[in-house]
Parts: sequence; C-alpha cells; structure tokens
Amino acid sequence: MSSPHKATSKADMMACFPPAVPIIQGEPTTKELIRVLHHLMTCSQSHETAFSEQNLLYVCLPANLYATHTANPYHNDPPDPGPVAVIPAGADVALASNLRARWELANMYYKDVKTMNSALTDRFLSLISMIARAEFEKTRYGNPNQTFQDTFQWFLLRYATSDENDREANKQSMNRDWIIQQGFQTLVQQIEDGIEYATFASHPIPDQDVDIAMRVLMRQGLFATQYEEWHARDSNQKSWFDFKTFWAAKVRLKKNTTINNSALGMNSIEEDIIQEYDNSVDHFAESHNKTQSTIQMLTQSNAQLNAALQAKDIQLSQMCQQMNFATKELHF
Repeated sequence: MSSPHKATSKADMMACFPPAVPIIQGEPTTKELIRVLHHLMTCSQSHETAFSEQNLLYVCLPANLYATHTANPYHNDPPDPGPVAVIPAGADVALASNLRARWELANMYYKDVKTMNSALTDRFLSLISMIARAEFEKTRYGNPNQTFQDTFQWFLLRYATSDENDREANKQSMNRDWIIQQGFQTLVQQIEDGIEYATFASHPIPDQDVDIAMRVLMRQGLFATQYEEWHARDSNQKSWFDFKTFWAAKVRLKKNTTINNSALGMNSIEEDIIQEYDNSVDHFAESHNKTQSTIQMLTQSNAQLNAALQAKDIQLSQMCQQMNFATKELHF
C-alpha cells in the first residue's frame, strides 16, 4: 500500500508554477529583482501543504517581509527525520504503523521544503540574463543545495546598490499623499513597495511601516475617531498586518459613507436651491405688494397735499387783495 505522505518531485512542483514573467535584461537592479521576487512569491504558494498556513511562502521571504503578509509566526525549516523511521524493538503493529506514518509525514515536509528551494532557485535563475548569472553558476558548484534566499541575497549584494539619495527617495515615495478615493489597497502597496526596497537595499525601516502609513492616512482629516480606537488597542495588536486588517474596514466604511453623504448632500443642495427660489418669489411678491400699497398711499397723500396747497393759495390771494384795498383807502 502506497503512503499518502509522498514528497513532490521538482518537476511536478514547477508544473504548478504560474507562467514566468519577463526576464531581467542586463545587470539586475534592486527594483527588477523585487519585480521577479513578487512572481516567485506566487510560485512558492502554488504548492499546498499543511506545514504552513501560507503554504511555502516563508521559503521565499525573510522574516520581516513574511510578517507583512500574515500574523502567523515565521517558520523554521522542518528537521531531517533521518533516512528511515525508527521503530523500537518489541513495538506492536499499531505503534510501528503510527511511527512510520509520522516519519513519512515529517520526511515529506522536509523534502518538499528542499524541493521548493531548488525549484524557486531554478525559476529565478531562468529570469536572469545569461551574463549576470554566469558568475553565480560557478559558485553554485561549490554549494548546490543552498537555499533560494541565499541565492537571491547573492545577487542583491552583487548588483543591487543604493545610496542615501535612493533611500531618501524611497521614504518620500512611501510618504506621498493618498486620497480615500484611490482605495486602501493603493496605500498598502505604496508602503509595502517601500518596505521591500528598503529591506533589499540593506537599509530596512524597522517599526516605521505603520507610522508612515498612519501619517499618510491621517492627512485626510477623516479618521479622528478611528485613530483613537486604533491607539486604544494593545501594543501587540498594532503590527503592519494588524494595521491592514483594521484600517481596511475603516477606510471602506468611510469611503462608502462619504459617497452616500455626497449623494444625499447633492439632493439636499438641489432642494435648498428650489426652496430658496420659492422663498425669493414669495418675498418678491410680498415686497411688490407692499411697494404698490405704499405708492398708492403716497399718491393719495400727494393729491390731498395738492388740494390743501391750492386752498392755501386761494386764501393767500384773497388776503393779498384785501391788503391792497386797505392800502388804497388809507391813501385817500
């Protein structure tokens, strides 16, 4: 009866890899090596295993980058269980069978990790130009079983250079403005690209990934309450992975709320405009009526005033005539 715990061959493992990405032309740069690494991360997870919750992603990544993708602990390579199962003398059939099954499982985990290292190395080297990998091939003869991460590190040390200007530009890129309409994943990618670059440029940014992301996020001025809620969490719940989980939900809710409020706000504005127009019409009609009434009253008052003035003129004329008659009689 064949064992259910059978190690996977390299050919079978690589057959499950996604199609290869374009090769690096010429000498590798840090950014080009990172581009290829993203592809290899997908390759490392193409083999399903119960040994790790992220399949064999840890084979591809160092611990600090692995922690940006999962809250699960980083794995050590499974130990070599030896060439055969150790069955103590006098063991009954059930115990012997159990011990053999455990050895087969441990042996499968051990060999699958070694095979994944070899498979990732082969795929990686296939994406490096022949000139760039020629020197490495010579060193590989002396250590044919080195891990993928050792191989990747060799190329980083040989080709991936950076200076203080490059590293400052990387920090500024991580800290560039972001708006909620771009979506939370855009912010996550912005920070993680910077983390990867800093790591492989041999100048990692320890414990600053969350700080940088928080500064970018808070410049929106939309998350005062959520910010307090975040800082109320225990210190062991504030990792970069925790940040992504917590703020993804908060940003999504705020974005949806903002969109809905904007729609409601537009309806409210339209209603306000209509109401203001109606009010203006009413005010105009009321003012017009008052004006007409005032004009009518002024017209009546003017007519009465004119009549009074005419009467006064008549009285004044009569008084003048009487005074003239009186003056003539005095002269005679």
